Amino acid sequence: MQDGKAELWERGTPLLSGSHTLVQNPDASMTLEKIEKSTLKIFLCNGTCNIVKFGDATDVRGIIHLICSRLSDGPRPFESLYGLRLSHITSEETYWLHVDTTMYQVLEKYQSRHPADQWRYDLRVRYLPQDLREIFEKDRVTFQYFYEQIKNEFLKLENSVDQELALQLCCIEISVLAGSTDLGFDVSSADRLMSLVLKERDCPKTLRKLIQSHFKKFASLSEVDCMFKFLECVCPLLRYDRETFKCALGTGWSVPVELVIGPEVGISYQTDAQPNHMASFQHVQSIQTVMNEYETGNKSVIQLKIAGAPEMLSISCPSLAVAESIADLIDGYCRLAHGTKSSFWNRKDAHPPRYSLTGKDYELCRLRICLGEIIGEGQFGDVHKGTYKCK
Repeated sequence: MQDGKAELWERGTPLLSGSHTLVQNPDASMTLEKIEKSTLKIFLCNGTCNIVKFGDATDVRGIIHLICSRLSDGPRPFESLYGLRLSHITSEETYWLHVDTTMYQVLEKYQSRHPADQWRYDLRVRYLPQDLREIFEKDRVTFQYFYEQIKNEFLKLENSVDQELALQLCCIEISVLAGSTDLGFDVSSADRLMSLVLKERDCPKTLRKLIQSHFKKFASLSEVDCMFKFLECVCPLLRYDRETFKCALGTGWSVPVELVIGPEVGISYQTDAQPNHMASFQHVQSIQTVMNEYETGNKSVIQLKIAGAPEMLSISCPSLAVAESIADLIDGYCRLAHGTKSSFWNRKDAHPPRYSLTGKDYELCRLRICLGEIIGEGQFGDVHKGTYKCK
């Protein structure tokens, strides 16, 4: 095996598509200890896993490509939608690995913090086009993978699920399973959805009537339409069409906001019900993450160069992990919007540069300002009358 390539060893369980059978390790003479030093266990959305053999120069993009090639025969037109998520099982730390990151960098930056068996790698669909039907029409395997991913996320909610919604989704899933042929769906999902319904309904006769009445609503729908109906119903709960982050706009004297990123909202912030649009992915020219040493705790800042904007768009983040997650998300959407594999993120070998704001004499120290009465309102909040305390 060359250092820049990844190989796939797989457990003896069916793949998601049902069209392949996983094979055992071809080199039975190798000990398990030697294998674990140069292999990763990548979990798929249905709970099965692939064992990937790698070298120091193997990058995340190569690992994703290798696993996607085994989901089904043929190329994956929407392979760019996939991302690799690294999670620490004990502390629940989560990191999204950029596609250009090498395994040497991953081991050095992340896995050296905790024992190898405490880390988990998941293949996820993270980036989405505005129209999900585009995925179905061009790459049904990826659409199915995304559908199973969202369905399993919904099943984890359990106690917070409305009973009527659970009953409706159960009937939709039964319709999907009834119409499926060789797509390899997980039949147990209907049973798990049914268990959510049974928590509140003990009478089998009443339950049977309810299922029959709900099932009639979807009997005329095709299998694909049922899948889209399922996604439509769970979207208000899961909000899979966007990711949100607690951040602040600007540096130094920043404005706390909830950053919202997704295919429809672009890069927005939310202070009330509706997101306020700041930039489109098509207009992002470069992304950079820097460490802000002026603030306590070494907070990180994302700087976006936007076409036509006179200044950089700066977003202050509570930690480097959050900043890199946001940067990876924006970069993935930018690559998707521009139809390129080239990254817009200036990563500097996966280590962000540091900078200090102490030399900026036009910024005021927040601790020296005393807020007074409210004299008006601005786009980001109230405007106060204040007093500045000199040294």
